[in-house]
Amino acid sequence: SLERKELNHSSTDSSNWGTANHKIRTTPGKINSLSKKDYDVKLSAVHTRPEEPVIGDDISFFINVQNTGKLNADFYLNIFEDTDLDSLPDNLLLTTENIRLSQGDSINYQTGFIIKNLASRKMYYVEAVYLPDQDTLNNSGSIEIEPGYLPSTIIINEIMYAPGNGGTEWIELLNASPKDSVNIRDWFISDVLPDTAKKIITLTDEYISPGGYLIISKDSSFYNFYPQCNSKVKIVNFGSLGNQEDGIAIYDFRCACIDSVFYRSTWGGNNGRSLERISCTVAANDSGNWSSSLSEKMGTPGAANSSVNLLSYPEHSVIINEIMYDPASDNSEYVELVNISSAPINIGGWAIEDANGNKIKVSEVNFSIAPQTFYVVADDSLMVSKYSLNNSPYIEIIGNSGLGLSKDGEPVLLKDAKNNLIDSVYYYPAWQNKNILSLKNISLEKINPYLNGNLSANWSSSVNGAGGTPGKQNSIFTINQNTSSKISISPNPFSPDNDGFEDFTLINYQLTKTTSQIRIRIFDSRGYLVRTLTDNRPSGANGSIVFNGLDGNNNPLRMGIYIVLLEAVNENSGVLETLKTVAVIARKLN
Repeated sequence: SLERKELNHSSTDSSNWGTANHKIRTTPGKINSLSKKDYDVKLSAVHTRPEEPVIGDDISFFINVQNTGKLNADFYLNIFEDTDLDSLPDNLLLTTENIRLSQGDSINYQTGFIIKNLASRKMYYVEAVYLPDQDTLNNSGSIEIEPGYLPSTIIINEIMYAPGNGGTEWIELLNASPKDSVNIRDWFISDVLPDTAKKIITLTDEYISPGGYLIISKDSSFYNFYPQCNSKVKIVNFGSLGNQEDGIAIYDFRCACIDSVFYRSTWGGNNGRSLERISCTVAANDSGNWSSSLSEKMGTPGAANSSVNLLSYPEHSVIINEIMYDPASDNSEYVELVNISSAPINIGGWAIEDANGNKIKVSEVNFSIAPQTFYVVADDSLMVSKYSLNNSPYIEIIGNSGLGLSKDGEPVLLKDAKNNLIDSVYYYPAWQNKNILSLKNISLEKINPYLNGNLSANWSSSVNGAGGTPGKQNSIFTINQNTSSKISISPNPFSPDNDGFEDFTLINYQLTKTTSQIRIRIFDSRGYLVRTLTDNRPSGANGSIVFNGLDGNNNPLRMGIYIVLLEAVNENSGVLETLKTVAVIARKLN
């Protein structure tokens, strides 16, 4: 009904009228609900803490009451159990003390009543008793309490947000509970951008067993792409998932949020591959807990995620060993990796990253490389025939996107599937051999894979006739296996003539202190200093230094005998350690 607010105000004043706000929406024969009364207390709300209880919680009651009358009010509260769940009082459980409220005041009253160890659905009826009250229809209310589920009981486990080839979007839910089945009847799912409207998943009983899955798909075309999926599938138009970023939330029957995630395309997925959760115990919004599916089927709905057993690998377990950054027209850019650890390593989901954060996948699927095995990432299949690499499984051709390696040099980072940095090289064209006139189609090779990849002395130009050695031992590979002597040189003699045979030598050393500053100088047979290899360089107890047979001006040294002098100073003890040996440079006779 339309009610007049105040009798002493004009009947033609539109502001003095309004729609009745009474429970029954009209008040014939009574004071209008919009009229200010002398005596009126109003029970505004009944709520509990916790607001979203689960089985076993202890529940406290809070009752909000307002004095909307013109005079002070003294009242008390009654709490009843509604045993037959009909929103009417049955058993009186508690009567409070008198409560006084001044005109216009309100109170959020915490009762002494507590439900211990909530186990099932309960309903309670509450009333504010105020004898002079002129409107008793706003004095009561009821509340239903039903225990729901703990957050992350059901988790969002896999997301197909950018399907390819006419596929459909879908979301996989996983029951992370170790022993209890979960009934998702009257549960909801919602998109985040741009609409957060909750969509019902199912109106009937639907149980997900412990460790079991449920797929929520936009439409039934899901079955065309995953005919072998044995899990239950529900068709729900939950919205449209964004290709760059978006979010998903799932709610139980109380509309309590059980799990949610806001993903970004940088996490993985896209291009027809799903985004998989790595661990069900790590937070959903941890970007490091998601990865592109490494399955050959581009996703794993209804089965264990292909990324679930991804490991974090030690730094430098796989290293960047060769870089072709300026190929000729019959070749392509490539980066060669080698596993220098003692165990196989799964490089599925690994990526090569540049200075701008652009990533190129090393392998789109789970793939293991054995110790001392090479793996090549190239931007075009031209290099396959050039280097006779046909049918090799250890090559990833990335296609049109290209590696984009700079001819001026840039950082190249190798990261595992969990985004851990495994190796990095900031290469420069200046690292190439100065005696080679044209560097077109000449790769940079590491002299020894175990050396520091960011020292120019540990890199040089390939001397292989094809300009590189992808998938094979580097043409300038050098090793010194003598680890028993305090200082040793191998190979010795060596012949730095760029023929690919013993062009470099390695100086190995062992010191008595765990940390030192070292200087290594080269003297000719007459005692003249011809080269300082390193000066005031921090070092551990042992190490290796490359000597390329050049003097301090990068000119080739003559054949002959040279003295190698290593001096080490420990800053803490001041101990000076001196090691000396002989290196022999050989040359071919004309």
